Amino acid sequence: EQYERTESSVATLPNFRFETGMACALGSTLQFSPEGTAEFVPEIHEIWEAVHDEEALVIALYLRTGQTDEMASHELRIKQGEDAGDAPVDSSDIFGLHAKAVRCAEQVESDWLSRPIHRNTKKRSVWMVASDSQHLCSKVVEQYGDKKVDVGDRTSVTRKVLTTGAKGRQTRTARSPLTEDFAEALADWWLLGESDVVVNHSMLSFGQTAAMRTARPIYRASHKGDCSRMVLPLMEVDGETFPSYKV
Repeated sequence: EQYERTESSVATLPNFRFETGMACALGSTLQFSPEGTAEFVPEIHEIWEAVHDEEALVIALYLRTGQTDEMASHELRIKQGEDAGDAPVDSSDIFGLHAKAVRCAEQVESDWLSRPIHRNTKKRSVWMVASDSQHLCSKVVEQYGDKKVDVGDRTSVTRKVLTTGAKGRQTRTARSPLTEDFAEALADWWLLGESDVVVNHSMLSFGQTAAMRTARPIYRASHKGDCSRMVLPLMEVDGETFPSYKV
């Protein structure tokens, strides 16, 4: 229904393409400053350099856990004088849909790096991971960072996994998010769009709009184990075919 309303509202715009239209609008409205962001995200310069490495395939993963939502509910119960119990512990691990999203990223990585057009130009792989759980981010870094990725012809490249310290507090006003919380979120959102391809777990708008800012391909991991490129309404595909994977 939401997409039908969108389609109806832009029907009067000839040749409008949803993905590139969003990229044009957001790209023209916003400007990002790594120097200004460094006050809140100290590692921004390292990540910024990595995601703009011409010789790297850059894959962005957005993995939301709901950790900040659980904390918001816990804090609200305390304010209301209820028995809130112990505070939720950030112990998110790579399982369920998050594991499927990570395997989706591996499939996309393998497929893209093995293509002739990339095999001779991409000498390394970079994953930029955004999440509301620092524990989950650290797990991805630990288990998937500094690994060799086979690209065929008995050759391989090294994968590097990077992440910011964002905590996702900006999504709940009840937690009284600070300027640094919004700065961290905007940095994550912007960095997602600087990648070559975005992998989103489930239908989450944070990753989708980040990809649309720069008209990047978006892959989505589903509960069924599918890893497929999303084709948005009003987006012409010009006869392109997009591979799907099982994860």
